[in-house]
Amino acid sequence: MGSSEHRFPVFKNIIYNTIAQFSTRIISFVFFPVIVLAMGHEKFGLWALIFSIIGYLPLLEFGINSAVVKYIAEFPQKISEMVSQTIIVLFFIILPFCFFLVLFSNEIVNLLNIKSEYISQSVILLRFGILLFFIQIVLSPLDGALVGLERLGQAFKISAVSEMVKTMLCAGMVLSGFGLIEIMVMYILVTAGFKLLAYRTIKKIIPAFKFGFYKVDINLIKKLYTYGLNSFVINLSTIITDYTDKILLQFFTGNLAYITYYEIGRKAIQIAYAILKSITSAVVPAISRWNKENSIDVIIRFLKSGSRFIGVIMIPVLLFIMIYPVNILRLWVGFELALRSATCVSAFMYGLIPYALMIPLTTIMFGRAEHYIIARWCILLVIINIGLDVILIPLFSYTGCAIAYSTSQLIANAGIFFSYIKKVKFITLEIAVFLKVIIINSILFFIFLFLKNSISIIYIGLIYLFLLIFGGMLLNLFRKDDLNLLKHILRL
Repeated sequence: MGSSEHRFPVFKNIIYNTIAQFSTRIISFVFFPVIVLAMGHEKFGLWALIFSIIGYLPLLEFGINSAVVKYIAEFPQKISEMVSQTIIVLFFIILPFCFFLVLFSNEIVNLLNIKSEYISQSVILLRFGILLFFIQIVLSPLDGALVGLERLGQAFKISAVSEMVKTMLCAGMVLSGFGLIEIMVMYILVTAGFKLLAYRTIKKIIPAFKFGFYKVDINLIKKLYTYGLNSFVINLSTIITDYTDKILLQFFTGNLAYITYYEIGRKAIQIAYAILKSITSAVVPAISRWNKENSIDVIIRFLKSGSRFIGVIMIPVLLFIMIYPVNILRLWVGFELALRSATCVSAFMYGLIPYALMIPLTTIMFGRAEHYIIARWCILLVIINIGLDVILIPLFSYTGCAIAYSTSQLIANAGIFFSYIKKVKFITLEIAVFLKVIIINSILFFIFLFLKNSISIIYIGLIYLFLLIFGGMLLNLFRKDDLNLLKHILRL
């Protein structure tokens, strides 16, 4: 095994990433009902809508931050030049766009079918939000540098604590009677403070690190953007599915409360997304190194082991949430909001399941710089999602948004899978294992469905645990190869 000589902390990275993502989502999850109920359905819908508009601004970094992670992992000695040049380039790219958006903020708000009583507040919120994202994006290479240096503990601590502080302060300010504009100003100050903390953290790790106006290395910038542009297209699809749905929902219905119900459905599934994305973020540097050392056998073992774990452990959990959304949501936001948002959660699940199954494969594609295949299919995902939004929102309002999202995810992930296994010869489809995963999850699905109205969720959870153990035995979940790979990953 070529990579056994290195002490790469992949397992720690996954743990740090998962804890950071999970803790952030938990804090958001806990305080979310407080914020919604204190703001009111319409005001929270306005808050979510403003963040949907400014949520497009991260596209202006064109994926360069993901490239910073990859190339600092490979060339840590160039960290000062890489971080400085990317910050300067981002500043001059993003500044004119932000100026344009501020200049035409009145016109943007007037296009969104917002009630007249919220117009002036929306314009001010939008302008402050643009400033918030300007700071966040221009200084994002500092976060990427920490990840590239394999210091995920510090990186995720900073990002997680920043989000948690903003969420808790937001809840406190809402309960204290502060308005949306004051809360947005707080977001700006907290974000700037934690970016400064990221800079000081890098400085402690590498004392020689410093920001400076280095001569722009065209070849370096070109290399970063070549890698980053594919990530840009992928991020474009994510932002379309995350934000455009809410903008179109407001445009077609004119009801800010619908955005709140849709957002509850999105929040309910974000912990699952956070855990899955944390695996990708943490393992990409390892895949990159294994690929550089031509350790294809290790990459294949990661793919097969990861797919089995997700297929047997993660998918049944998602099926459980799909069938029992009201029972789960009522414990969080109360019965009324749970009833309104339940259809969204169920619709989101059938798009999340194929996404989860694809995580090991897409992680490999990022690590081997072959994510251009994902980028191509994500373009189709965007087109399908917008097209379905236009058709389904007038028919099913906020549930139509969720159906559009999941359908586009399903089609795109199927296309990515078959395109990649056709291109890469060393990856083969294990039909027998695939069929076992389908059988186990089909059995669980029908058991959950059959018992839905007869026994409590606790008993169903015990049945799930028993079948999970049975499924693990059937699939030989803990094979000798899996344990050897785990030992290799755990070596520090």
